[in-house]
Amino acid sequence: MTCVYLIKKNGFLIPSSECDQENIALMTDGKTYKCEFSSPRNIRFHRRYFALLDVLFNIFDPEPVSHKGEVAIKNRERFRKDIAIATGHYELVVSIKGECKAEAKSISFASMDETKFSELYSRTIDYGLLRIAKGKTKEEIDNWVAQIIEFS
Repeated sequence: MTCVYLIKKNGFLIPSSECDQENIALMTDGKTYKCEFSSPRNIRFHRRYFALLDVLFNIFDPEPVSHKGEVAIKNRERFRKDIAIATGHYELVVSIKGECKAEAKSISFASMDETKFSELYSRTIDYGLLRIAKGKTKEEIDNWVAQIIEFS
């Protein structure tokens, strides 16, 4: 399923980007398409969140841990989920062993509005400064995030 972003201008819906225009051009004339409209979160802010996670992940320097002779490595997806859990963005689930565990909730556009996402971003910075980037300032983190966004 292709997702196309549209902008309403002068009463008409037009493609939001060149990519969206290309996707519309691929649609067959005369064929009916189902559309569900919603106003997505700010994609730039979404990218900023992932840049923040990149900054924190690169600073994160865990002590070496091994299990049954195998050394564990740090993992970006596990890190993202752990940050979400640590900042309160989780639900409690029961494992097959009957244990209660925290599972990170989705941060997809469909699952969070701009306000909740903004709160998660703010809590992530606070947690990062307190637990990962000790001795760094919010301004330093913001500058690194801006550099990543500029570069990409």
